[in-house]
Parts: sequence; C-alpha cells; structure tokens
Amino acid sequence: MEDADNYKSRYGMPSNQTLREICAMFCKIVEESGYYVGVYASQSWFNNQLNGSELNPYSKWLAQWPTSGGVQKGLSVNPDSKSGVNLWQFTSQAKFNGYNGNLDANYAYIDFPKIIGNLDNTPGTSTPINNTPNGSTLDLAYRVMKGEFGDGETRKNALGSRYNEVQDFINHIYNANTNVLVEETKSGKYGNNPIRETVLGSRYREVQDIINGVLDRTYTVVPGDTLSEIGQKLGVNWENLALKNNIDYPYTIRSGQILKY
Repeated sequence: MEDADNYKSRYGMPSNQTLREICAMFCKIVEESGYYVGVYASQSWFNNQLNGSELNPYSKWLAQWPTSGGVQKGLSVNPDSKSGVNLWQFTSQAKFNGYNGNLDANYAYIDFPKIIGNLDNTPGTSTPINNTPNGSTLDLAYRVMKGEFGDGETRKNALGSRYNEVQDFINHIYNANTNVLVEETKSGKYGNNPIRETVLGSRYREVQDIINGVLDRTYTVVPGDTLSEIGQKLGVNWENLALKNNIDYPYTIRSGQILKY
C-alpha cells in the first residue's frame, strides 16, 4: 500500500479508514484462498494511513531505507531497531555474489517457511506466531475495553494465545454477582481508576456504590437484560427489584433504564 498505487488520481484520496478496509478485504480474500498474506508499506503509511486494528491479524512488511550501499563492508544497519515488524526492507542497493545490479534486502523476524508450511486454509492463520501481546490480564482487558484490539476475529487474532484468558476475565465481569465483584474490587483485582471504571464498564456504578456505602444503589439495563437475570447478577430478589422500581406485569424493561435496588 503506497501513494504509487494511484488511489487519488480520479476520486481524491480515500479516508484512512477506507484504505485500511481495502487492505483488510484483500488480505481476507487471499488468506481464505489458502495463501499466507501480509501488508507491505512504508513507515509513513503504517504510522498514518494504515494505523488501525483492521490489519492486526496480518504480518507487516516495512519498507524503510535508512542507509545506502547494500550489504557490504562499511554498511552499519542494526536489525533489532525494526523488530516491531515481521519483515524489514532496509535497502534497495544490496549487492550479492552472482548478480551485478542492485537488489532489495530484508531482515525477517519470524520463520516464514515454517509458518507457511503449516497453513491449513483456516482464516487467521496468517497471524504472526509472535503476535501475542505482553501485559497482565487486567492490562489487556483494559485495552480491549478501550477498543484497541477490535472485535470478533480481529480481537482474537490480535490477542493470540492470550485471547481466552482475557475474554474469560471480561465475561466474568459481565455475568458475576455484584457482591462477588465488590469483594474482587476491594482485593485490588480491577485496579484503580481509570482502569477500574473502564474494565467494569456497565457494572462499575453498582459495584462502586456498594463500596462507597450508597443506600440506593443503581443498575443500568443493557440490551438483552431481564429482571430475573439482573436480580441474579445483583444478588437480590427480582420481584423486590420490580416493586422498588414500580415495574408491573409483564415486567418490561428497556436498555439504558436505571434501576434502584
């Protein structure tokens, strides 16, 4: 992906979001056909036009030429300085025995032959094997809740082997009894703000109200909630919940509604 692809000649330059979607769709189609696929672009394009979670599942091939002269004596290039990508094209003037002209040269940071040899035509198999992020489960859950890893397959690919660990952590918060979350919060499991508020999400206010000793605690209804499920989450009788909030048969509630308990 680069300016030379002539995207802006007729219709004007597409938005960065559109450029990422074009790239991601191409990669998806190629990968689903059973091939390993990656994204080749300059440092500027990766930092700007392609800077988004849509391309997280795919290898990055960076073209940046900080030096000239090829791979001969006198050339000083540190491959570790570009270890955040999977392939680094660092020159267009490389010299190798057996060819008199200039050649591109690259450093590879993962074992491409091994990975490609293990492809099984399953979407997501182009994910680099070292794509698993570092950090505690709480740190990663916080980044997920901020939208850094996207949703669905994009999130799964971005989190790699950490996906189930992080997703189970988030699902527990959504489904756990309020009193359980209160005790876990007091023990430090969810950290302090802004991390605690972000990770607890829609459960934050009800948990924090109990911790702060607020007499009338509240719960905000989310899509798919029923009174019985809310009562189970909060550790209260759903009929008492309905009575306290003047909800009569057929006990209809709506998303965004604030319930006292």
